[in-house]
Amino acid sequence: MLTVAKKLISLSLFHWKCISAYFKPGARWKISTPFLILQRLGFYFSNWCYSLFVYSAEWLRFIGYRRLLQVDRELFKHYFNPNQFWIALTEGLKVERPETLYRLTYGETTWFGIHAMLKQVDAKADDIFYDLGCGTGRNVFFAAIVYGMKAVGVDLLSSFVNYASQTAQENQLANAHFRQQNIFETPLAEASIVFVTANCYDQQTMPLLVKRLEDLKPGAHVISTHRSIPSPRLKQVHNQLLPFSWGVDRVYYQQVSEFDL
Repeated sequence: MLTVAKKLISLSLFHWKCISAYFKPGARWKISTPFLILQRLGFYFSNWCYSLFVYSAEWLRFIGYRRLLQVDRELFKHYFNPNQFWIALTEGLKVERPETLYRLTYGETTWFGIHAMLKQVDAKADDIFYDLGCGTGRNVFFAAIVYGMKAVGVDLLSSFVNYASQTAQENQLANAHFRQQNIFETPLAEASIVFVTANCYDQQTMPLLVKRLEDLKPGAHVISTHRSIPSPRLKQVHNQLLPFSWGVDRVYYQQVSEFDL
């Protein structure tokens, strides 16, 4: 439970940094700014309470997976202050313009979520899992430890990839791999399960994702949040609501058709 407490303190520090930015020298206030601050405070409080529930429930549900909890503790040593949300924001500004930074908006999949996804596609140890935009790598570690499969995380931000790779090496997880790479340049021919957080894709980036998924072999599974992937090769087989760091969202399950259309 100590890790749960540290995560909540870390989240509080992140919220404080976001609010304090309004009071720094040079900050421009409008008539609506005080109301915006109150709105954000309300959202942060709700998010903190939700996170308290999720973090505690995760710890209780997966308490028997000691190696998973150990990896999570060691991984979180890198993300206390600044935490993963702040790192995504600050490093994201180096690779995206402010007006397109939403493409790198960071959110995490809960262990309940990734567990339900892998169970839904009947994942096996001989599957190969790819997480496009893996962030801290929690999904990759879950797939590698709980299911024993080869799991690959791809992210554009160096801190996420470096910390995850270091954690995998220190815990001798030979089946957990991380790459700092543009996901639209990642070969996917070996993947049998691909997870992508599709919330932030737009008219410019979605076609690039569709093009990249053409690497997949027939029968491969594509799991996406918020929306399905509009590809003629993919047929939708299921959808369900699952918990994430930002709240409950719908997850879509698609499978590469046995016959190209």
